[in-house]
Amino acid sequence: GCDSTWTLTVNVNPTKTTELTAEICLGGTYSENGFTVTPATAGTTTHTLNLQTVHGCDSVVTLTLTTHPNPVVSVNSPTDLCPNVGSVALTATITSGTSTDYTYEWSGDLTASPTTNTTSGLSSTTSVLIPPAPSSCGQTYHEIVKVTDGNNCVANATSDISVRMPAKPVISFIEAGVRKNGSTNIGMLDRMLGIPSMLFRPLQ
Repeated sequence: GCDSTWTLTVNVNPTKTTELTAEICLGGTYSENGFTVTPATAGTTTHTLNLQTVHGCDSVVTLTLTTHPNPVVSVNSPTDLCPNVGSVALTATITSGTSTDYTYEWSGDLTASPTTNTTSGLSSTTSVLIPPAPSSCGQTYHEIVKVTDGNNCVANATSDISVRMPAKPVISFIEAGVRKNGSTNIGMLDRMLGIPSMLFRPLQ
């Protein structure tokens, strides 16, 4: 009949909160830490994932994801070049981008110099060597520029370089007879060709 006292001590574990930040390029997918996110537009978005700890308590993971836009690049395409033109300049120009640093890498059918250039500018020029005639006659060469910005986002553009096919020479033959005792035909040749009559031997 004696009193019996029980004491219960309850420890309430706090909710575990984890905050993450990440950066990707537009068109990419973030698939880490339980998230799978493919943003449709550039910008900063917040995503939440509700989990449980080993003790059965709430665990909230918050992801702040920054999506960078890809740069946009264009490049000139020289056309109708002479077969023996030698070197031709190609210029890549950033028409849209948010970075301050860009790396330009050139590759393709021709040898570029330089092949790589890193600059804070919005354009970069390289020189490519056109093979001499006759191998280059009527050919089209393709040169690709790959641009990587400071956010590690990438853009590509292709230059189509065409070399003309020289026209074939046209040779015309004039058939004329020269009379032995006359000068009419010789005079006609004089007027057509501008060649002295003495260069023609009369027909026998």
